[in-house]
Amino acid sequence: MNSYSKNAPANIGDLLNLSAPSVGPDFLVDTGAVQRRMDARGRIPFRRKNALFRIPYDASPRIKDGYAQAAVGKWVVMEERDGWSLYGDIRYSGPFPASTPDNVPMPEMEEWRMTSVFRYTGRTPKPVRIEFPKAGVKQSPDHRLTLSEAMKVWGIHMAELEK
Repeated sequence: MNSYSKNAPANIGDLLNLSAPSVGPDFLVDTGAVQRRMDARGRIPFRRKNALFRIPYDASPRIKDGYAQAAVGKWVVMEERDGWSLYGDIRYSGPFPASTPDNVPMPEMEEWRMTSVFRYTGRTPKPVRIEFPKAGVKQSPDHRLTLSEAMKVWGIHMAELEK
């Protein structure tokens, strides 16, 4: 399959400032850390974006290549419509077993995933205010909640999850 190529910096991971997840489950929202990450990301116009497409399992390589080119074209056009321009190579991975969004297997299809780096070239979006319940916000580095406590704070009931 072909790939699209543009000049991407070798240290794009450093530019994105990706950090490792914290150790152990923590169900509190650390608003200070979220704000620091949002501030840092706001100054860096690069984002890694992912997409996927499905191909009939028994398709020939030529047909698979056509599906891939069509999927990439649609993906790039959609991202450009949202203000993102392609900045790096598009990389494919697959095939994977395909399933619907409801996790229903699709044995007649295979799924291919693609990822690339895009640069934001659109206008700056308006800020969005998100309010969290005070009990769900981290008050100190040692402050933690159990899963059951977090579910109560966020108004999630086990009966709703079991439906």
